[in-house]
Amino acid sequence: MNNSTPSCPKCGSTNFYKNGHDKYGNQQFLCKDCNHSFRLSHSHKHKKFSFH
Repeated sequence: MNNSTPSCPKCGSTNFYKNGHDKYGNQQFLCKDCNHSFRLSHSHKHKKFSFH
């Protein structure tokens, strides 16, 4: 289990907030210090579309 605090990969800041989702449904975050948008999870889940 990983107990470390997540941080921005660009500047290392822990001052960020949720900023929507990417095209795979992963949560995106936006750093308040450097305005870098990033994900904590890098899985590429495929969206399931129902055309019924």
